[in-house]
Amino acid sequence: MNKILSLFICFFCIPLLFSQEVELKKWAFYSEKDTTKIAIEIPHTWNTFDAFDDEPGYWRGKGYYTTEVTISNISKLYFLHFNGVNQHSKVWVNNLYVGEHKGGYTAFDLEISKYLILGKNSVTVEVDNSHNETIPPLDADFTFYGGIYRSVYLIEENPVHFEKINGADAVKIDALLEDNWQGKLEINGIVFNKDE
Repeated sequence: MNKILSLFICFFCIPLLFSQEVELKKWAFYSEKDTTKIAIEIPHTWNTFDAFDDEPGYWRGKGYYTTEVTISNISKLYFLHFNGVNQHSKVWVNNLYVGEHKGGYTAFDLEISKYLILGKNSVTVEVDNSHNETIPPLDADFTFYGGIYRSVYLIEENPVHFEKINGADAVKIDALLEDNWQGKLEINGIVFNKDE
């Protein structure tokens, strides 16, 4: 069991030595309701106050977040990792459309490598928390806060890395224990190789 545990630790620590992530906290924000750009930090919602004021309801619509990332090594692969955006998000890098995600309560990754240049790069995220019949839940006893309400990361990966599925590395670990507390770890993963 000790050998398996040692292998497990090496297996997951080595990739961390070669991949990096940077939390993207500082952004500018504006909305279709108020086009004045303001500096904010993620996590952020535009419903901080109107969900609790004396007026019935709260504003639902589109908000826009912009930031810059600096890239010093274009041979790596880069992903934007969002831990939570409510509820329909679209992403642009250097004014080029990258992709979108529907669903306010799940993490997701978008690979942005082919949109990047050496040096400064702009990132724009459009977030829409308007009522949308195609995005559950449709009704609830809580506020559908609009915004990037969980952390965002720029992840740098080597050309060979664990594939990313639904906002996480595609690795599954099962502890298979017997009645005498002896057992083994079963590790399954999907490795992505850019060159294959």
